Amino acid sequence: MKQCSSCGAQCASDAAFCLSCGAQISSVSGTAGAPGQTSWASFAESNPAPVNGNTSSSFANQNSAPVPAPVVYNSAAEMGRGGNKQKAITAMILGIAGCFCCAIVGIVGLIMGLTYLKSGEEEGKVFAIVAIATGALSVVWQGIAMCASLINSM
Repeated sequence: MKQCSSCGAQCASDAAFCLSCGAQISSVSGTAGAPGQTSWASFAESNPAPVNGNTSSSFANQNSAPVPAPVVYNSAAEMGRGGNKQKAITAMILGIAGCFCCAIVGIVGLIMGLTYLKSGEEEGKVFAIVAIATGALSVVWQGIAMCASLINSM
């Protein structure tokens, strides 16, 4: 049995470190380890673990994976969210809302649908066509409603 000179605890004869305080037994007790054994401190100094390019002797994060570089997207379409398709869907919603609210909303949907078709995008073409149709319908619908109200007021 070895005795730790830091805390006085009894340690196994083959122990390199004290289980109570963590001090190195071979250097504290004055006896070197068995021939061919290397102390942990000398091993850590001679074999630093690289952590994300850092070769210091700290083993705190040696199991962490390298951090990947951030991915930069140039546009929403590149990210897979269909940036221009969203414009066509918005135009369709405005065209439909114009049928129930007011003609101005329908006109905005109509114009947005026309500009989307002129852009040549194929992905949201159906939404743009629906926006044009419902936008035009809202203008006609609101026009008929205004004419009917004018006739009734006479």
